[in-house]
Amino acid sequence: MTSGELTRIGFEHDLPGWGWLLVVLGIAALTMSVYLRQRAPTHWRMVMAAIRASVALLLVLLLLGPREEVIQQERLRDEVVLLVDRSASLTVSDVDGPGVDGARITRDAQLRQLLQERPDSQSEPWWEALGARSEVITLRFDASVTPLSLGADLPPPIGQRTDIGQALSEAMRRTAGRPVAGIVLITDGRGDGAVPRRVLRDLAQRGIAVFPIPLGSATMSRDLEVADVAAPRRAYVRDTVPVHVDLRVRGEAPTDPVIIRLIDDADGHVVDEATVKPDAWNDGRAEAMVVAQSTEPGDRSFHVELVAPGDAASGGDLVVENNVRRLEMAFADEPLRVLYLEGYPRWDYRYLKNLLIREGTIDSSVMLVSADLDFAQEGNVPLARMPQTDEEFVPFDLFIIGDVPGAFLAPSQLEAMRRAVGERGTGLLWLGGERSTPSSWRGTALEDLLPFRNADIRGAAGSWSALPTRVAERLGVLRLGESGEWPIALQPPAQRWARMTWRQDIQAANLKGAVEVLAQAVPLDGEEPQPLVTLMRFGAGEVIYVGTDETWRWRHGIGETLQERFWVQLIRQLARTSLAVRGEAATIEAEPTPARLDRPCTIRVQLRDAQRDPEELESLSIKVVSPSGQSQPVTLVRQGSTGLFSGSFVPDLAGSWSLVLDDARIGAASDTQLLVERVDDELANPAADHEQLAQLAKVTGGTVIAVADIGDIQDLLPDRSVTIERVTATPLWHAWWVLALLTALLTAEWMARKAVRLA
Repeated sequence: MTSGELTRIGFEHDLPGWGWLLVVLGIAALTMSVYLRQRAPTHWRMVMAAIRASVALLLVLLLLGPREEVIQQERLRDEVVLLVDRSASLTVSDVDGPGVDGARITRDAQLRQLLQERPDSQSEPWWEALGARSEVITLRFDASVTPLSLGADLPPPIGQRTDIGQALSEAMRRTAGRPVAGIVLITDGRGDGAVPRRVLRDLAQRGIAVFPIPLGSATMSRDLEVADVAAPRRAYVRDTVPVHVDLRVRGEAPTDPVIIRLIDDADGHVVDEATVKPDAWNDGRAEAMVVAQSTEPGDRSFHVELVAPGDAASGGDLVVENNVRRLEMAFADEPLRVLYLEGYPRWDYRYLKNLLIREGTIDSSVMLVSADLDFAQEGNVPLARMPQTDEEFVPFDLFIIGDVPGAFLAPSQLEAMRRAVGERGTGLLWLGGERSTPSSWRGTALEDLLPFRNADIRGAAGSWSALPTRVAERLGVLRLGESGEWPIALQPPAQRWARMTWRQDIQAANLKGAVEVLAQAVPLDGEEPQPLVTLMRFGAGEVIYVGTDETWRWRHGIGETLQERFWVQLIRQLARTSLAVRGEAATIEAEPTPARLDRPCTIRVQLRDAQRDPEELESLSIKVVSPSGQSQPVTLVRQGSTGLFSGSFVPDLAGSWSLVLDDARIGAASDTQLLVERVDDELANPAADHEQLAQLAKVTGGTVIAVADIGDIQDLLPDRSVTIERVTATPLWHAWWVLALLTALLTAEWMARKAVRLA
């Protein structure tokens, strides 16, 4: 602020120009009229008229309130607000570096270089030179706004949110009532969304323009991400457990293969890896599957790691922090129990029952309904009789029902099996046949466990080959080749020895809504494929239906390898579901997964105790434990009479939460882990948003300033400084010299009149 001073004479009651003209003319006319009638020499009359006019004019001046005005002028400099982004998106490396190798640097490094720029060989940085003409207010911002000293080291960019609208509002608040040349916004534009209209309206009302300095690349660089990982919570030792990996890419899809690795956290060794080829990307998404294994029982920790072609510095991947996902898995060292019921000794039965006996990780009880009494049972765990009650069905992890008449089992046995699948998670594997399955199961308690609406399924003759679907790939089943692929010999049109000549005519339109197709029968005559192997969830368990009994054909010339892998993988898929809920009175699920910070998350608990009437309980209590160890109760309300309870809570901290059943009336239930992510995570979408900055400058009347043009900033910012005048007035009507002047004029007129002998 600069100042100056000047002095002038003014009036308390000033007259306009025409008023002064009338006063002067009136006085002149009055004095002339007085002295024109006097008898005196002309020159004396002129002198006396002039003196009389001066006296009259002086009296008028005294009546208007003359005063001495001392004017002090002050120049108020305008203000420039410098907003500096300190959010985590500035850690993204998408700026071409200044070095010869062209390695990319982070946006934060670009910002630090910008703040050191000295345009036109100046001895001081541009922001210090700007302080010579304007008052510079420097603020840092992410989700909040705080003062910043550019003379000190910049704090690291760690903010997980960017609220540009809040930053602009705070800039206006701090400059309220003062002239503002503009707001200089140094950011990559990545934020919570568009600047609110009310902020833009306030900027327009105050006439404040925004001058963005965009950081980062204007074009979207490629960013690969492990979006989600799905795997069973529990598995068997030496089991091959599928881990499904969802991938996402922003920007152009990679033109080189991407490697996905499953790494054991205990020793860091690579358990399995998969390659995602360039043609696997569709609409920015791709899938991969790796296999987890353990030779020791207990809890194991793994992480899935994405290895991108190239690195961030060379532009291969924009953000490496989102390339890793962790998962926990528990391995049990115990055989799975199988109850296999078959109607007659067909070919698939002969090989399957031998496989169950030979597989060391399976304990099987096999009953052949049509056999003589001496040949009623096979398997390595004989039964004294067919199970009758819920307790007798409890030891089994899987039921296999072949071509058995539905009337073979009593209604009470069918009800017990239904409860075992729906409430305890026991798996059910249907093997369709020409005689009884599925037609004889209509009207029984297990009809709902069939995957189609109409059980009247007939056989179809012809020639087919089998082909797995993407669902099977996602679940890690039907991986019959050495590397998990579908063997060439079985691919359509398939080798002659591998073709099936009988299957059940299952129409896709007849499938229930929740059914997924694992494999299709592909006719060799070019007709549309039809479902062959299907998967359906039923309560806590899963049901698989196989619509052919000719997998034995795959043994021709190569032995039992393909057939064994086919059945073992289906059996283990169903048994893992049973293992996941074994011994637990309830299962806990959360939706969505991963959950979002500050967004409602639904928790569901499904009771599995067949002896408990769910209607006895109106509500349950769940304890949710945050990553910091703080816990809070959540009440779940019963939904109908199905034993399902649900409620919701809002997570307020990102990280891994634990959901713990905290109700003494219910038995044990494993804790469920829930991953909570920030919905506004800075790195969830790391692309710079220069378009929003350009629009902001346009709407407010500002200009986008490129980093290379920072030397032009003083010319672009308008001069909004103002000059303020402060006036100090001193009245003059009682000043001594005014009285002396009036007395002198009156005396001069009296003496002139005496000289010419006038009264």
